Amino acid sequence: MKKLLTLSFIFLNSTLFGQISTITDSTGAITILPTGIKSKYSGTEGLGPTNTAIGNNSLMSLLPPQPPYNIESTGNVAIGYGVMPHSTLAIGNVGIGYKALNSHISGQYNVAIGNEALVNNIDGRLNVAIGSSALFSNTTGRANVALGVGSLTWNSTGYNNVGIGYDALYGSEGSNNIGIGEAVMFTSGNGSNNIGVGSFALVNNKGNSNIAIGENALNDNLGANYNVAIGKSSLEKNTTGQSNVSIGVYSMPSKILGHSNVSIGSNTASHLVTGSNNVAIGLAAMSLAHIANNSVFIGNYANLYAQGNTNNCIVIGHDARVNGDNKIRLGNNAITHASTQVAWTVSSDKRWKENIKKLDLGLAFIKDLNPVSYNRKNQETPQKEFGLIAQDLVKILDKHGYNENVAGLVSSDSEGYYSVRYNDLIPALIRALQEQQEQIESQNMEIEQLKKLNNKLRFIETRLENLEKNHLGVSE
Repeated sequence: MKKLLTLSFIFLNSTLFGQISTITDSTGAITILPTGIKSKYSGTEGLGPTNTAIGNNSLMSLLPPQPPYNIESTGNVAIGYGVMPHSTLAIGNVGIGYKALNSHISGQYNVAIGNEALVNNIDGRLNVAIGSSALFSNTTGRANVALGVGSLTWNSTGYNNVGIGYDALYGSEGSNNIGIGEAVMFTSGNGSNNIGVGSFALVNNKGNSNIAIGENALNDNLGANYNVAIGKSSLEKNTTGQSNVSIGVYSMPSKILGHSNVSIGSNTASHLVTGSNNVAIGLAAMSLAHIANNSVFIGNYANLYAQGNTNNCIVIGHDARVNGDNKIRLGNNAITHASTQVAWTVSSDKRWKENIKKLDLGLAFIKDLNPVSYNRKNQETPQKEFGLIAQDLVKILDKHGYNENVAGLVSSDSEGYYSVRYNDLIPALIRALQEQQEQIESQNMEIEQLKKLNNKLRFIETRLENLEKNHLGVSE
């Protein structure tokens, strides 16, 4: 053991050099020099200080003028066929694999591991490419990290990109992107400042400043910016819509157009195709809407009654439902009580109204109404309520010349359940009171006239009695 150690010491401190040869030294010999390690065809005998080259045409420094050895290139490691054959002003580069850093001239501190990794890099610096064809087209791009076969393949001049995974950022030519997962931002072009995590997230992205986390999130994003999609297939079909926030598995997966939407929860707005300025929060909230704008749906299954469109609606509560546009719904059909600290105030400004006509529903209409008391079926503790039966009200309205769809006093949902807008009865009650008052005043006038007539009759009667008495007295 002592002899072996001594021999090693003498070898390491000698000025001699040795050669380790394969069976055929013309192709496989490796030469250990005081200035570095070279293979049979890895350039001139002087590689420059601290350089290491193993493999045919590695560190060849073929570009003229060709010095005995390039003293400007230091700290480079080239292992494999055609690795850094043109490097002249290279510092601190590592190339391992067939033609890794093959076009490299003067870039610094690059790491290329894999067949044709950074193969076209000329003077890009601070890049890390691990995997076959990683950063294949990079020429001057800097500070990129590509880990995975085909990652950042077409990046040429982009900088500060991170691509991790098979074909991650494959077609990216932008900067400041982060892509983790298979084919993330696969055809992203010049898109910059994007983050994609998950297989096929932002796979067709051409936009900027998007965040997609989850398989197929923002998959079809073409030119849209400032979107956030978190969850499998979240905003999967979004093409040009901007400033959307979608969080949850299959949240807004079908949306193609529209901006400024917020969707939080699994399957929220899952059938929305076009719409803007919507808020959907809760499991499957607003999931039946195809076209929606300026609407708010909050609560698990807060929704429409059937697939369709909605605009300017507010729906709050578990399984709360609405149909049509410009409506507010609080709570579902199981709600038994609703209260507020103060009375509701309803806008009534003339400037909001048109086709103003005197109401002709009055006393006759009110007399036809059939007020009832009842208990609701869904109440655990039955409470007596007072009101009208909507079906009866429909018939009464029809009797007085008002169709239910025109009047608005009675409405029905897509399942045929009726609702009554009781505050609309107030004007009819006022009109009925006015008509009744007119009748009372008319009757009072008639009574006054009858009183006067009665007084006249009594006066006449008195005079007749007096005349009769006088006549009788004369006769006597």
